[in-house]
Amino acid sequence: MRSLSKHRGALPRDREAQQRAIDAADALVDAALEAGFTLDGHEQPSKSPINGGSPFTGCALVTIIGEEVKLTVTIGEQLKRVPHELTDQEKADKERRGYSWTRRYDYIRTGMTFFRIKDGYPVKKFLETERKPLIDHVPGLIAFVQRQEVEARERREAAERWARERAEQEERARILAARRKAYDVWEKALSTGFEEWDRFERLRRYINALEAGTSSVEAGEFVRWARGHMEALDPLRNFQLPTTEVPDLSHDERARHGEYREPPRSYGYGW
Repeated sequence: MRSLSKHRGALPRDREAQQRAIDAADALVDAALEAGFTLDGHEQPSKSPINGGSPFTGCALVTIIGEEVKLTVTIGEQLKRVPHELTDQEKADKERRGYSWTRRYDYIRTGMTFFRIKDGYPVKKFLETERKPLIDHVPGLIAFVQRQEVEARERREAAERWARERAEQEERARILAARRKAYDVWEKALSTGFEEWDRFERLRRYINALEAGTSSVEAGEFVRWARGHMEALDPLRNFQLPTTEVPDLSHDERARHGEYREPPRSYGYGW
């Protein structure tokens, strides 16, 4: 607060109004420390940043640091917006050119000060009035910061819960996908085995029919060769289990989830 006492550029010109602002700043520091916050002070401007052509949002006074939030409080003189009155030069220009490129509003001093919390949304402002000096806003400002701390903690905890829940869901989905893929291996082995056996049986019926319907020497040689070929390809005789473990996915679960499909790949554009 020594910087504010020494450099009062953001404050009204009136000495009494300046002292009210300094007293309020001292009270704010004491209340923030008592509430358990850490503070980071800011240097004040030696020259006034206030001009009549733009609004004034204050100069950084102190940053209040909690476990969850870091809010900077500004201090300054409240300005009142009024319609811009043309200067003599602007009037002359308007008469000569028929128009005048001037601002629409002027901002005049009020002699009242404010605290403004510029971090976060929405912006919070504590404005001094004739009935309520700035120091009386200190408890409300501290209460506002404490609410921001609580809300930020709740948002963080909610985000962490959501992240945990999502991770758990993804893990469950990954495990289910692995179980479905394992079932798929055995199911495909069953389908492939059936197709081979069905083809084998049809071929055997064909060879039997060929043997019964043809008595030539050439046909007999072909039948003998074909039977040897069939014996070597017999799917029942050559049956082998899949190389994976027995699926632990139940048949009812398979019926409920359907056949496993690999998720489609997504391609980004790289920007």
